[in-house]
Amino acid sequence: MTRTIPKSPIRLLLFFVLPSLVIVSSLFLLLVLLQEWDKGCTGRRDVPPCGPVAEIGKAYSYAVHTHCGITNIWFDGRRWVADPFLVFTGGHPPPGWDNPRARGKIELISWDRALFTTSDVPVGDFLTRLTGKAGLVAEFRPLFEDEECPLGGRICA
Repeated sequence: MTRTIPKSPIRLLLFFVLPSLVIVSSLFLLLVLLQEWDKGCTGRRDVPPCGPVAEIGKAYSYAVHTHCGITNIWFDGRRWVADPFLVFTGGHPPPGWDNPRARGKIELISWDRALFTTSDVPVGDFLTRLTGKAGLVAEFRPLFEDEECPLGGRICA
């Protein structure tokens, strides 16, 4: 059976224009959602982990942008910088880190220290031996308002 192009304007609208609009709208929505997810903050910007008032000692799901190395994040309503930077050859993350982002948990250790861990899996467990990716850690400190970004103004995340 061969499909023919509908001859009436109503059929043309129903069979070609509306499905095309649905597909384009769906792709646009997916793109917007992926952009928000890619920024590391896995929730609303007015509540933790993105928004202020993260609780000290509470772990939040988080995704760190690693493509240009692990250099900075947005957490607890402010910009944080890795201490030390975790950047490998060519600006990539160190070996073992996922690229372009690593998922895990971030925890506010004190008002001026945050710790990101790639997994809750204890080191030495079967999954760790299989993948080699459990327990990777990055430590961050806040970038203060009057402090110049150590990246020379470049924010990669």
